[in-house]
Amino acid sequence: INAENGGHFYTYQSRVIIQMEVSGTLSPLLFGSISSDSICVGTQTGYKIFKTNPFSLLVSDETLPCRLIASIENTNLLAVVGDGRHPNQSERVVHILNVKQKRDICTIPFMTPVLKILMNSERTVTRSRIAIVLESSIVLYDIFVNLLARIELGTKNPKGIAAMTGSVSKNLLLAYPGSPDTGDLVLYDCTTLQIYRLLPHAHQAPLQAIAFSPDGTLIATASETGTVIKVHAVDKDDKRSFQFRRGVKTALIHSLTFNPRGDTLCVSSGNGTIHIFNLEDGKGTGNASNSYVGFMMLGDMA
Repeated sequence: INAENGGHFYTYQSRVIIQMEVSGTLSPLLFGSISSDSICVGTQTGYKIFKTNPFSLLVSDETLPCRLIASIENTNLLAVVGDGRHPNQSERVVHILNVKQKRDICTIPFMTPVLKILMNSERTVTRSRIAIVLESSIVLYDIFVNLLARIELGTKNPKGIAAMTGSVSKNLLLAYPGSPDTGDLVLYDCTTLQIYRLLPHAHQAPLQAIAFSPDGTLIATASETGTVIKVHAVDKDDKRSFQFRRGVKTALIHSLTFNPRGDTLCVSSGNGTIHIFNLEDGKGTGNASNSYVGFMMLGDMA
């Protein structure tokens, strides 16, 4: 996302850069995310949701500045957080909307700013979850916005680092940092409402980014150092383990994203680079590998 260049969104597909002007008024982008079937974009004037295949605009609204936005696949539900510039656009309130009926379902207020919203769509409606990430806790709801659990992190998570498994995953899991000083990782079962697994010292430095594979069997992690990307097996009995050398210079990792098959991992950084690693070539040896299928300098697209 290029928030300083008039509100443009870039995608990398089949080695072709597609530039989309997502706001007709070129309003600066505040947020952007890509799922398996949609692209959500938030700006200072509203939000837009695009269908990815074929590419088309699904819904647009210019009434609420949107700092955070999340949608549930195969539903009309949308969660939106304002930019805090006006009382009715508080960063501490989540608006749950039905975009097809164009109406508010409910608002959920919090005592501290909302840092991230995670929404999961399951084949069984009762298993779908909404997770609201705050600095010191994560609040979990079902699809009907009934409170299920408030997970006290026991530490500060000011970056709102968290991830949730997708709809095709066997287990419905939530991941978040376990320590502000080391790279500990916690996996939480959103069905049993208990900790599923702890991965102590996933990195030596504190975590910066995490992401599940589409089937939920792997989780990718990056630390604040940003030189090595790791991929861990979610289950204890799964011995797969990958490490990829992103570079030798410290870099701020902005995102980790698997492809739909889960065999390729895309890593973007604050150094203006995107690396695309092939897990099949990495062979899960646990040794740092330079196996990547693509490299791109974002500065070339400005």
